[in-house]
Amino acid sequence: MTQQNYKFEEFELNFLKRQLTRDGEIVQLNPKAFDLLYTLVESGGKLLSKDDLFRIVWDGQIVEESNLTVNMSAIRKALGERASQPRFITTVSGQGYRFVGAVTGLDGPAGTILESHTLARIVVEEETEVVESEQVSQDKEIHALPPAKKSFFERFSVTVMAAVLIVFAGIGGYLWLRLQAKSPSVPRAISMKRLTNLGNVTNAALSPDGKLFAYTLQEKDGRRSLWLGHVDGGSENINLLPATETTIHGIAFAPVGGSLFYILTGDEYDGGALFKVRVFGGAPEKIRERIGTYITFSPDGARYAFVRNDRETRRSSLIAANTGDANEREIASRALSLTFNPTSPEWSADGSRIAVSAVTNETTAASDIFTVAADGGSVSPLTNLDWNGVGALVWDPDGTGMFAVAGEREARFESQIWHISYPSGERRRIVSDLNVYGSALGLSSSGNELLVLQAQHYSNIWVAPAEDIAAAKQVTFELLGKKSGWDTLEWTPEGRIAYTAFSDTSETVWLMDADGKNAKQIIPDGRTNSHHSLSGDGTKMVFDSNRGGTIEIWAANADGSQMRPLTTGGNNSQPHISPDGKSIIYRSVGDGAAFLRIISADGGESTVFTNKTARWPRFSPDGQFVACVYGTDKETKLAMLNTDGEVVKLFDFPPSANFNNGIRWTPDGSSLTYRDWNNGIWVQKTDESQPARLENLPAEKLYSYGWSRDGKRFAFTRGTEIRDVVLVSDLK
Repeated sequence: MTQQNYKFEEFELNFLKRQLTRDGEIVQLNPKAFDLLYTLVESGGKLLSKDDLFRIVWDGQIVEESNLTVNMSAIRKALGERASQPRFITTVSGQGYRFVGAVTGLDGPAGTILESHTLARIVVEEETEVVESEQVSQDKEIHALPPAKKSFFERFSVTVMAAVLIVFAGIGGYLWLRLQAKSPSVPRAISMKRLTNLGNVTNAALSPDGKLFAYTLQEKDGRRSLWLGHVDGGSENINLLPATETTIHGIAFAPVGGSLFYILTGDEYDGGALFKVRVFGGAPEKIRERIGTYITFSPDGARYAFVRNDRETRRSSLIAANTGDANEREIASRALSLTFNPTSPEWSADGSRIAVSAVTNETTAASDIFTVAADGGSVSPLTNLDWNGVGALVWDPDGTGMFAVAGEREARFESQIWHISYPSGERRRIVSDLNVYGSALGLSSSGNELLVLQAQHYSNIWVAPAEDIAAAKQVTFELLGKKSGWDTLEWTPEGRIAYTAFSDTSETVWLMDADGKNAKQIIPDGRTNSHHSLSGDGTKMVFDSNRGGTIEIWAANADGSQMRPLTTGGNNSQPHISPDGKSIIYRSVGDGAAFLRIISADGGESTVFTNKTARWPRFSPDGQFVACVYGTDKETKLAMLNTDGEVVKLFDFPPSANFNNGIRWTPDGSSLTYRDWNNGIWVQKTDESQPARLENLPAEKLYSYGWSRDGKRFAFTRGTEIRDVVLVSDLK
């Protein structure tokens, strides 16, 4: 492709910015659709066959023909035309496509750029609770999916996995990425090298000299281990910490001295414990507790900084401590509802400033980047971009900017790599692909190598007889991108399944038969719409959505008609409608606290249901009880409440419990169920003290699930997450 800009009627294609604009307004196109449109426009009216387009746009990749159809449809939608009424692109039956619009070439720099985009929309499932424990964390650590054990499910999954692996092999392991725009802080051409090929990496860090990297693995049984690797791959990797049930956070190389620091969290540690180990192995040394989940060192290694979120004081503080004696002082503090992100602090190379991200709007949960004077504590905003989230930061060695892992406001999951100029705050996207990047960044002292954590994901829905889950059959077959059933699935009284899936960049609600046929989108595109539930008679639906700018509870008819918001003020989510369809219980966050509220299905004023921190409420099938995750004065429990909000029973749960996407009652109301981060689903009988695993499920991490209204069928979502360490080079 030549770096030429083009104009046709009211549209303009900008090669460097990779933008399509209409009368100066940006028209959204995914990267591959942009490449396809650019190829057609650049062809000068030449007829291009399908083979031509696959060779040019998907060079070297193994893809299905539907990729061309889907992206062509996206282009027509962006240009406001239909295949039956072409305005710019005509289809020549059996031969290919031709761009027929009048094109004017605009001035643009010459040259070529090699590229290879991956095909997947990638997502990261995360815990994002604001007030869950004394050390509140918005940690975006990636939770990896271990491979399934061999079982009956392999009858189909082996074939699917083989197809996925072929796709990944075909795309070359993310080898080439496109630069978005020229900037002194952003490279003109970059290359990428995969440092691991394991698929279950959860965190990573780069040594200052760029020669070593540390990483954590999540084993098949959910335990974590810590490893050291050589960037050049010339030596065998070293196991620094054997697999442990304790979560490993915040890996950081000391600037001097040849040591590696890491943080362990769990019941045995008070607010996170900091450990130190020699880089090439040895006995770990415990440094201190109440350290949060992540640290950043001053350039001389004499101090480190971290975020401490305190539920009692309702404050989020940036703390600096001495490496030698652990004496600490507070540098800056803000309300817990406007929390500093614990994974983001990064000390500048000259030691004068600490960059950190923080929530800037409690209503929308938007974030921005700040710089804090390391000694004086003065806080200065660097960006005003209302990020969806900023997970990690790392300064350029010369202090002229920093790299960031951040998500744009419209992108719920899709965190990308950006460069932020200092002090202007101007942003530039570094790569143009459909991967997601986790909250791990490392930059070598030369500023030429950037370590990132890259992920890919797909999911599909399976249905089984409730009495014979081992006979489950797959009913959706999207390999990449659509994310079917990732967030929520619910059965209708008629035995159909309402589930979340992506339409372009919007997560919406779809409806299909139990065998996967007659799938239809029922909630229109518009940001993120999920966590839906249906009334007992199947006529009413509620869900949470940020389509209006803030996260609110919305109501609609079961077919998606008469859609309307029920709440205002923002940060209202996780709704569930009572079986009689009259009341909706939901989670509402304000002033750093998350309580449950009740509102009529017809709207109006809401009332407080709990005065304790709670989340993921769920009415029992008979409407007499509410299950939720409940914060007592000292710890968090699985709770069963009556309809007055009073505690009836409290249950302990295993450390690997995963309440993302909610709790489910069994159809007879005798048990509560919830997911595990690593393996299947837990069942807690209301008349017993200990949970047990739901039998005959695949031994892997599952996503949404639920029983049909008559209790005869069971649906669940299986997915694959592949996460590895990648080194971006040639940054200068």
